[in-house]
Amino acid sequence: MLATPVTVENQYNSGPRPINLAKDVRPVLGLLNASFGPLRDGQGRVVSDRFSLSQSAPFARRLGMVSRGFIPGFVWEESGRIVGNVTLLESSIRGRYLIANLAVHPDFRRRGIARGLMHEALGHIESWQGRQVLLQVESDNSEAIELYRSLAFIQVGDVRRWQASVTRLRLPSPEAAAGPGARSLHRREWRAAFDLDRAGFDPDLNWPAPPPSDYYRSGLLQKAADLLNGRRQETWVVEAPDRRLIGLADLVSEWNRPHRLRLCIIPEARGELEGPLLYMAVSRLHRFRGGSVLLNCPAGDTSTDTLLKASSFQLHRSLTVMRKDIGAAKTPATQE
Repeated sequence: MLATPVTVENQYNSGPRPINLAKDVRPVLGLLNASFGPLRDGQGRVVSDRFSLSQSAPFARRLGMVSRGFIPGFVWEESGRIVGNVTLLESSIRGRYLIANLAVHPDFRRRGIARGLMHEALGHIESWQGRQVLLQVESDNSEAIELYRSLAFIQVGDVRRWQASVTRLRLPSPEAAAGPGARSLHRREWRAAFDLDRAGFDPDLNWPAPPPSDYYRSGLLQKAADLLNGRRQETWVVEAPDRRLIGLADLVSEWNRPHRLRLCIIPEARGELEGPLLYMAVSRLHRFRGGSVLLNCPAGDTSTDTLLKASSFQLHRSLTVMRKDIGAAKTPATQE
C-alpha cells in the first residue's frame, strides 16, 4: 500500500503540485526538451508540440479525465521554476493507467525529485482505484529502471521501435521472402486474427494498450467511419496446413500520421514468416508517395532485426516496459 502523497507547499513555492494545463504547458515543453532533447518525427524534423504528442490518449478523452477530477500529471517547482514533470494517462482498459514523460531538469537531478513525483502519481492513481500501472523507459537508462524497481515495478519485456522513410523502403530479398504465401485476411477471420495477435505479441508490450477484441473486425459501419476519418487498415495472414492462422502483418494508414505496421507470429513459426509478411506490407507501402512507417518488435529477435535493416528500417528506440500491480488484495467488487 502506498503512503498518501503529501504535496509540499511553502514560502519558497517548492515541491510537487498538480499540473495546470492553462499555464504549465510551455515550461513543461522546455523541460522535456532540456531533459530528452528535441522530439523528431519519422522524417527527422523537429516537432515543436512535444507535450501534446506525448499524450497517447486523444484530447477529448484527456479533457474528460480532467472534468471527472483525474489529474493528468504533476510538476515539481523549485522557487517557482518547473524542474520536474510526470504525465498520467488513462488506458482504455479499466483500472490500468500509464505513466509517461517522467523528466527532471539536468541541473536538479539526484535530489529525490523523480521519486517524489512518482509517489504523487502512484498515490493519485491508487485513489482512483487503479489496479495496474505501466510505463516505458529507455532500455539503457539503468538509473531510471532501478528507481522503478524500488517502487515495485517489474520488467515485462523489451521492445525495439523501428522506423523508415516510405520512399527508401526496400523489398526483402527473394530468399528472405520465400516461404508460405501470405494473403489478405478474410472478414470472417477477425476473431482468429485477434487470438493470433495476443499469441504473437505480449499484450502488455503494446503501448498505450493492446488492440481491442474487435480490432480486426471490418464491417460496413467500420469502413464508412474509416473513410470519413481518412483511415485505411489492411491485414495479411499466413495459415498453417491445418488452416490455423500463424502469422499476420497489419498496416494502418491515417491522414497526416506515420503508417503503423504490426507483425505478429506465433512463437514456433518465428524466423520463417517475417520475410513473406514484410514483403506484402512493403509492396503496399510503395504505392504511397511519402511519409514514414513505424514498427514495434520484441527485443532479442536477431533474424527480424537483420531483415528490417536490409529493408532500410532504422532502430529508433529500445524501450523496456515495466508494470506495477497495486491493490492486489482488492477484488473488483470491493473497488466499486
